[in-house]
Amino acid sequence: MAAASLLELRAQLDASNTTKVPLSLQLHEGAHFSLGGEQLRVSGFNLTLHSTGIGATLDGQHLSRLLSVEGGAALRLHNVHLVNGAALSEGGGLRLTEGSTCTMTSCTITHCKTGDRRGLNAHQEGGGLYVYGGSRCPMSNCTLAHCRAAQGGGACLQLQSTCVMTNCAIANCS
Repeated sequence: MAAASLLELRAQLDASNTTKVPLSLQLHEGAHFSLGGEQLRVSGFNLTLHSTGIGATLDGQHLSRLLSVEGGAALRLHNVHLVNGAALSEGGGLRLTEGSTCTMTSCTITHCKTGDRRGLNAHQEGGGLYVYGGSRCPMSNCTLAHCRAAQGGGACLQLQSTCVMTNCAIANCS
């Protein structure tokens, strides 16, 4: 099934978050989804987002985290670029909790941040990626770049979880 617009993508995600029916979506090559300040939530179901060629982009516009994966959900990303994510705590690009899994292949996480540098919020960690609570994030051929966190793990922070990177690059994260 294809998602040609943000409205279609959100409608299909909302339906699967309710019914828990697995969902696989093809994102058109070159598609750019600006999230408008609201993260995409995957809770307790399996979701695959994939693209071809130059890939597709999810853009948080520095207004929100891009993806929150929880409740034992399984997310598969292939050739999807996560950019400009921002959150006060726990992962500016991608947040995995509650025994969830995100398998990433040929993806990028860039220009994401966590925290406000003033130290007003706890857990300002994992600028690009936050993996917690028995969650797993195997990654291959991925890049994390230009991500930052106010309290630690500019590229990635994992706590009580597993994040395995194969043939991946991390650059300019703090």
